[in-house]
Amino acid sequence: MSRTATYSDDFLLRLVLRVMSDVARKPIVLSPADSLVTGFVIPYSGWDEDPWDDLTCTLGYKLDVPAPFDEWSMELFPPRGALSKDEFAAACRKVTVGDLISLIKRKCPAASFAPLDLPGVPGCDAAGVFLGVKQLVEEIDPRCKRFGPSTPVAQVLHGPALWRLWERLAVLSEAAVPLPYAPQLAMGAWCYLFAFLVAILFVIIECGEPGRGFFLVGLLGSFAFFSTGKCLRESALPLPPGIRTWGDLARYVTPLWPGTHEAVK
Repeated sequence: MSRTATYSDDFLLRLVLRVMSDVARKPIVLSPADSLVTGFVIPYSGWDEDPWDDLTCTLGYKLDVPAPFDEWSMELFPPRGALSKDEFAAACRKVTVGDLISLIKRKCPAASFAPLDLPGVPGCDAAGVFLGVKQLVEEIDPRCKRFGPSTPVAQVLHGPALWRLWERLAVLSEAAVPLPYAPQLAMGAWCYLFAFLVAILFVIIECGEPGRGFFLVGLLGSFAFFSTGKCLRESALPLPPGIRTWGDLARYVTPLWPGTHEAVK
């Protein structure tokens, strides 16, 4: 069976509407035939808000597409060219939610979690999930070494990269796969915040009483907090209890996976 896959229209519609609702801070209900501009962009634009930018950036993060805003805008909306203001606005209003979904399908090949036929084990769910997870790992860190089901997770991914894998699994499973407990990542983030605050505080003190070495003290304190935070985050291993290898992880995800949302070709 080929592992080539694309996201289904239904899955992408649900994802787009969830992100739209988060951006608008209220439930958004649109059909694929509805206009992106009149149904979402114009109603939720403000002097300091750009709902289209928020939508594309959030979708890009969830689907692991770097900086999609400019590229998606150029492909979805017509070039201004010789069009008048009214003609350009009318052309933009014709762009639908379905057009955005079609663009995402072209730009974002999906990882397939479909069951894999193995000798003597037709339709092995865990093998299909393992291959889907492996594809996500390769997308998150193309430099990662090859691994198999018996490889310890920590030898391939850890820290923020491993957390990114859990975020991708949560998105693609529509929250059926929960995010694991990750106290070290949270503590590391707090250390980064303290590093920034210490630096700012001692700069202010130095400005009030220059020449007393407060800036150097603040610099050392900020560096200490930053180094601690980096160490905590890089050494973090956010995994549910009992999971050590990639096979363990695949077996954990398999019963939680809500079926395949992709069309396997």
